[in-house]
Amino acid sequence: MSMCKNEAKRPRKGRTGFSLLELMMAFTIFVVVLGAVAQALITYYGAMAVQRERMTATQHCSIVLNQMRQVRESAAGDFPDVILDTWPDGSSVDLDGLLAWEASLPVQQQTQLRQEQILVRYTNTGANPLEVGVIATWRDARNRPISLRMTTLLTDQ
Repeated sequence: MSMCKNEAKRPRKGRTGFSLLELMMAFTIFVVVLGAVAQALITYYGAMAVQRERMTATQHCSIVLNQMRQVRESAAGDFPDVILDTWPDGSSVDLDGLLAWEASLPVQQQTQLRQEQILVRYTNTGANPLEVGVIATWRDARNRPISLRMTTLLTDQ
């Protein structure tokens, strides 16, 4: 039995498609790329969560400082005693009252952070201008302590 020239050039029916080795290599490359993309997304969403927490803490500290400015303006002749009586040095701010006071906050920022505390500190309680530090501390999703500090100067004018 001899083959014709045309029969030798035709592909055999069993040789169509990909080999098992080629499929395994393609699958391996796909899994590696998918893993890298998944890790990038996890990192991105983790960073966004941390940024949201910092923005919320910054907003809470700003509310405390705005409250201090309003109290100062309402009792201008009593500065700095009116500030020190309302927020003694090292005192903790009531977060429920803080969020109730500022009803104009967007709904997503009207939440407390996990184990959040806000403290008020002064550099020199007898000074004018009064240097105020508002410190927010909370725990992130991994239960790590995070803190943020805002400072400003308040004067009687």
